Amino acid sequence: MQVDLRSKAILNYIAWWKAVCKTHQIQTQYHQGIWQASSDVPSYYPELISANEHIEFPPLAPHILTIVDSYAKFQIPGFTKLFEAQWMASSSVVPYSGEWLWIRDPEHFPQWIIASGLEGIILPTILDDDHVVIFYKENYGGFSAYESEGVIGVYNIFGDEHVYQDIPAVLANFFPEHPVISYEAGEQLEKAKHVGWTTLGAMNIWTRIL
Repeated sequence: MQVDLRSKAILNYIAWWKAVCKTHQIQTQYHQGIWQASSDVPSYYPELISANEHIEFPPLAPHILTIVDSYAKFQIPGFTKLFEAQWMASSSVVPYSGEWLWIRDPEHFPQWIIASGLEGIILPTILDDDHVVIFYKENYGGFSAYESEGVIGVYNIFGDEHVYQDIPAVLANFFPEHPVISYEAGEQLEKAKHVGWTTLGAMNIWTRIL
């Protein structure tokens, strides 16, 4: 089950990445276990993602600056490991909404985007994707989520340390049968684990040596 959930987490992340790329008119393509963007992508996002652990990296185009090694399996010549993270999943919880605002329209989107610090990276047109839900709680935190592969992937988490505890409860109102997954590293990973998230396996983020 854990292996299957990890695979779903990776595929969900790829689907979210493709959705973000689409809002920037960046084409993506799949070939032999690798997803690749056709040009530079916004900050915090990779140009290339491995979709399985049994691949060989082809010669990498110059615009490939960041790589997500989804299974932490590879050594990539010309790149250095930026950090290791963990795919993770939350336990099931009772639905809760509190004062969380569901961001559904361009009118409220600026509240979330300014608080998140992601101006110019996550665009308002992301709301046109029916798989996307975005939540914000003033002076507390926020996150985006993407539904695919039978799971809910959570991204762009920011705010109070208790946000990780609220996320699965808020999402349970909309997707009560879907596992909630994400990835984190360092201090943020420890915060998530402290409130019940469990790790599914490692991933590595690589950056080109310039």
